Amino acid sequence: QRRVHGDEQMSRVEFEVNKAPLRTQWRLNKDFAVALVGETYPDRTKVTRGQTFVKTWKFQNVGNLPWPATRLQYLSGARLGLEQEEYMMDIPVVPVGFVVKIIVHFVAPMRKEKCCQTVLCLNRIDNEALFHEFWNKICVV
Repeated sequence: QRRVHGDEQMSRVEFEVNKAPLRTQWRLNKDFAVALVGETYPDRTKVTRGQTFVKTWKFQNVGNLPWPATRLQYLSGARLGLEQEEYMMDIPVVPVGFVVKIIVHFVAPMRKEKCCQTVLCLNRIDNEALFHEFWNKICVV
């Protein structure tokens, strides 16, 4: 089952229900926890100058309560084609056990760089962080 929020050709959010193996898990408190269950373009993936690529993170709600509605926000680092606004997209409530798939379109810099990183986070609507930051880290060749 899949629900899509946003344009299929743009950065967007999708929901899935699955029992993927847990890779990395963060716990905010006894009720809120997240597990990274998949991603494309893992850290230090090599991309060519000016290459457009689509980074996907899959986060599963492994806590005891649904996650409140959140916003994907830019924190720091290379923008890699992202708009100048800090706020990027709304993410609806995520029920316990559901996987939220965050899909963001990036463009590699035109100049060769050892590595560059974009840091993002999920903030509640009141701007309080829901979980640790996460990032996109690439090496430009």
